[in-house]
Amino acid sequence: MKRSAFILMELVVSLVLLEMLLAGMSNAVAITGEYNRCQLVRQQCLSAAQAQLDSLAATGNAMDESVFVSIWPKLASSIEQSDGEGDWAGLRKVSVTVS
Repeated sequence: MKRSAFILMELVVSLVLLEMLLAGMSNAVAITGEYNRCQLVRQQCLSAAQAQLDSLAATGNAMDESVFVSIWPKLASSIEQSDGEGDWAGLRKVSVTVS
């Protein structure tokens, strides 16, 4: 009887440890997935901002809004242009914000 109780306790402890390990792995997978989603959104914002800057450099105009929305439907962009100051006088300062 003592031996079967010991085996039962070993089995219970093993199952508890296995459950803790699986819970930790599940948590790690969830955290990694959230981090990957954040990185994807960050990369999309950088790509959209770079495309707006490239369009301004190539054509002098921002991308057409319909084109921008067709490529990045969940993002919005705003562009601010001003004249350069100081050492940058005579140049144009462009700030692109994508969210």
